[in-house]
Formats: sequence, C-alpha cells, structure tokens
Amino acid sequence: MLAVVDDDGRDLQFAFRPAGARFAPLESVSLPPDAEVLDLGPIAFGGQVAALATGVIGDASLDRRPSVLVRSVDGTLRVLRLPPGRRSPSERSDGLRPVAALDRAGRGLVVYGVDGEVLAARFDGTGVIGPAQTLGADRVDDSAYASIAVADDGAAAATWVSRDRTTVVSGSTERGFDLSGRVSAPLGWSAAVTPDGGAAATGLRFAASGNRVLIATRTPGKPFTRARSYRVDGLEEAAPVAVDRRRFLVVLGALYFSRLGRMQAVTGRLGEPPAAALEVPSASAVTEAAVPVLPPRAPATILTLNARRTLCPDCRSSHERREIGVYSLSPRPRRSPSDVKVTADARQSLGEDRTIRVEVFCPRACAIRIVGHPLDSFDPDSGFDDSRTLHRGRTNMRLVFAKPPDRTFRALLDIAVDDAVGELRTQRTIGIRP
Repeated sequence: MLAVVDDDGRDLQFAFRPAGARFAPLESVSLPPDAEVLDLGPIAFGGQVAALATGVIGDASLDRRPSVLVRSVDGTLRVLRLPPGRRSPSERSDGLRPVAALDRAGRGLVVYGVDGEVLAARFDGTGVIGPAQTLGADRVDDSAYASIAVADDGAAAATWVSRDRTTVVSGSTERGFDLSGRVSAPLGWSAAVTPDGGAAATGLRFAASGNRVLIATRTPGKPFTRARSYRVDGLEEAAPVAVDRRRFLVVLGALYFSRLGRMQAVTGRLGEPPAAALEVPSASAVTEAAVPVLPPRAPATILTLNARRTLCPDCRSSHERREIGVYSLSPRPRRSPSDVKVTADARQSLGEDRTIRVEVFCPRACAIRIVGHPLDSFDPDSGFDDSRTLHRGRTNMRLVFAKPPDRTFRALLDIAVDDAVGELRTQRTIGIRP
C-alpha cells in the first residue's frame, strides 16, 4: 500500500497493490473538516482489515490526536481517532508516534502516546477500536519511540523507548497487554520486538573520545543481556533495529555528509552477547537512509538509499539519481579489487573553474565516491563530496572545490570504489594552488 500526502496535509490518498499485481489508481480519503495530516506512520495488513495506517491528524483547534486510517475488504476507507487516556486532554500529543499491527483474523493492536501517557488500543476483525489501555503513566518525552509485533495467531508484544529506558510488554490481540511481565533496560535510543517478546535495544552515550552505541538483547521471558559498547562516527539519527524470532540486526553510522565514513552493523542471536561490528561496503555513495532486514533462511541484509551522479551517454552531462543498495552481511570482508586504479597529480592548480583532476580506471562498471577537504579544515563547505557511477574503462573526473582557501594548501582525498569484485578504500594527499 502506498500513501501520499500533499504539502499542506489536507489531501490524503492511498493506492493498493495485491500480491503479484500492479498498483490500483489512487483513492482519496475524506478527512474531518479543517483536519490536516501532521504525520503518517507504518502500514499493517491482515484479515478483514485489509490495510491500516497510523498517523497524527490535527485540526484548526490544534487538537493533535493520534489516528488510524482503516481500509476494510469492501474498499471502505475510514479515519478513526484513537481513544484518549486518563489525563485531561492538552493541546498536543506528547512524543510517541502511533504504530499498529494485525493478526491473520484482522484483529490488531496500536500503541501510541496521548498527553504524556503510553497507551494501547485493540481492534476487532472489522476495525472497530476498543477502549485505551494505559501501558505507562510516566510522561513520555519528545524522543519517545515505539515498536509493535503481532503473530498470525494473535500473540503480541510492544516496546517503547522514552527517558533513556526501553520497556517491553507482551500480550495478545484478544486480551491486550499483560503489564505484570514488563521488562526494561537502561537504553533509550531505538528498539524492536518480536511477537513473543524477544527484543533488541540500543542506547547512545556521548564522550569526548567519540560517540558510543550500546546494544543489548533479550529472549522471551528473560532479562536483557549486558550491553556491549561500539564506537561510532557520523550518526545522524537513531540506529535502525530489526529482529526476528532468533536474530537481531542493528545498523551503525548509516548517514554521512561531509566525510567518507564507514557504515557498520551488528548482528547475532537474541539473548546472546552482541558480537563485534561488521563493516558494510557502502562507502562509495552518500547513504541517505538504511533499513535492516532479516530474510528467512538468508543472511542479515541492509537496504540503503544511495545518492549518486551518472554520466549520461546521450547528452554527455551528469544526472543525479537515487539507487537502492543491497548488502548481505558476512564475517568475511570483501576483497579489494587490485585492478582498479586511482591516480591524481601530487601538485595541481585550481584555475578559474576551481577544479582538481582525478583519473580512475575501472576494468568493470563501478561506483566511486571522493570526499576532499583542506587538511586543516573539516568544513564541508570548503571541499566537495562527489558520488558517481562510472562506465568500464578510464574516466577523468573534474572535482569542484566549492569554497577553497585563497592560499596554497594541502588537501586530503578520501576515495571509495565499489565494483563486482569488492571495495577499494584509499587516500591521496595533494598540494593545491589557488
């Protein structure tokens, strides 16, 4: 199912695609008067409720209430406000973005936050919402995060992250959650849960020597393991987490902007101490997003959204494009392609076009990313970050320094080249005259 919201949040449309078929035409959803979609979250499928999306819908009175958008098998689309908690309503819903999941019969659960409370509500097989169940009365903060999982038979578990803690509860779509068995850990960044209550959670610790991500996991009925610490660079958002009944996968260092960084990932079995981080060979592109995936009977995999430029053979100009990268994790590092060559004159002059020249030879089609900056500055505005796909053979690249120093300087080039053989990582230092 595809959901589309216009810029002002007042026009909401859905398109549905049955398995193995094409998307149907977009259908509009009737919103309440003066309503606007402020946030749209995950989509769930199951049983008589063909599709269900969570979101936050506001109106002219600034009443920002979590909502669900339900499409029944007869094609009816409905917008339903989620029930309030026990506290008096305020002008906003604090923090917790709603998430939902359904079982095979179309019964489901949604976890959300209203007025600082963590709440849950059940659906019956027709999509009718029941009363709210309070999961946590402590006021959630603006960084609160929730995850939910429901099995085909109705077994369910949820986890939420708020105020530097991760909490896990289990239950079912028929009875709601059992709060007597809740488990928590002092990790407050991101988490994911399995229908039987297994979970993986992360925390972030800032230090002068470098940021550190903490990872701990649990199996159903057991406490969290002792957290392991990983040093990371360049983190821009919470570390994405995926779990299945036995395994977990956490992505570290997914987004990089001004320096050529290394994406890492940690995978292993739930309930066992997390293993060492593995390097993901994705440095040849600017990675805008990363999604961890655990396919059945297949290695842990990371999907990335990459930004690169490609030289068009028809118009001979470069075009920006987005690519989906697929990286299957292995404890064995990829080979470095010895027949890929990158050369750059040790002394160069920028000239009027403010460019330097790098020659690349790829015996196969390849992708390359070069990040350059003056050695005495890591200001991204003073250098460049260029990602491209290249045809087989020799390519002369001209790279523009956006705001170079007005004096002779030394520049460091971080280079990553990726092809069918493996990934080449190298550096060059060159002297540059203005």
